[in-house]
Amino acid sequence: MSDKSAREVEHENEVGDVLRKLDSSNWVVTNRMIDVDTGETLYRLREDWHNPATEVLTEEQVSRAFDVVEDGDRDV
Repeated sequence: MSDKSAREVEHENEVGDVLRKLDSSNWVVTNRMIDVDTGETLYRLREDWHNPATEVLTEEQVSRAFDVVEDGDRDV
């Protein structure tokens, strides 16, 4: 079991980052947390700000399925 908080663990994405899924939809990182059993970084993502759909994914899943959207490239 990990006794580190999400702030203490190295990670790639921050809350508020906009990520583009391979299907071209934009998702926003709304929460970053640590799985207490594995110590793995998890991200809660929400599709745009207008859609209630959310997903909780591992950092590896995020890196395989999403690209970070640059500020001038946002459609949200």
